[in-house]
Amino acid sequence: MYDYDFDEFPRYIPVAERKAKAAKLLAKLKKKDPAVHPVQVKSKIKIAQSFWGQAWCKNVESYRDLAYRAERGRSYLRAGAVVDLRISERKVIARVSGSRLYKVKVKFKKLPNPSWQKFAAKCTGEIDSLIALLSGKVPENVAKLITHKNHGLFPSPSEVSFDCNCPDYADLCKHIAAVLYGIGVRFDADPSLFFLLRGVDPSALVGQAHDEIAELDRSDNDHKNLENIFGIELEKKH
Repeated sequence: MYDYDFDEFPRYIPVAERKAKAAKLLAKLKKKDPAVHPVQVKSKIKIAQSFWGQAWCKNVESYRDLAYRAERGRSYLRAGAVVDLRISERKVIARVSGSRLYKVKVKFKKLPNPSWQKFAAKCTGEIDSLIALLSGKVPENVAKLITHKNHGLFPSPSEVSFDCNCPDYADLCKHIAAVLYGIGVRFDADPSLFFLLRGVDPSALVGQAHDEIAELDRSDNDHKNLENIFGIELEKKH
């Protein structure tokens, strides 16, 4: 792994060295702040494991500015460099170990009420319970609505703002990239954080009367594609 703040004259840093440096920094931070919350990737294959975590990572990878930073962001995250990541309503504050400790802020626009209400009207009654929703056990048609590129729940680049105090000239640096992937890992442990970031109440999607959900293409190919992408078993409605 290379360490370069300006993308010039990189110095190669072995992964083991970066992990050791991050672990040492984390131990130091914990002495000052016991509430520090590092991100740990458990799998060597997938960054995130759950429906919400994987769908989040897939969405952020569609951000054009992430294209040149994604691989390094994943590497930083896997090395334990995201030593602190805290999610609150529509905001993420994180600290990332690099040449020094960097502070990252990510802010999200609230999902507009008309869009949320329209979405809720389509989904309520289709989801058995809040537990089922948060675990990703939702009908295939609802999963398609949730992850729809233009009308789903995941934020577009225009709905997200980033800030990092590193000297990288890019709007979206490798430290921010690591944090964005780290958010997906957080959703594995607590999917309700997704709705906190979007500023909406997930219970609005459960247990209320609604209009018939719009007819969606539910071919076997589409069904298998969704299962393969998110690593889950989708419920078929008959």
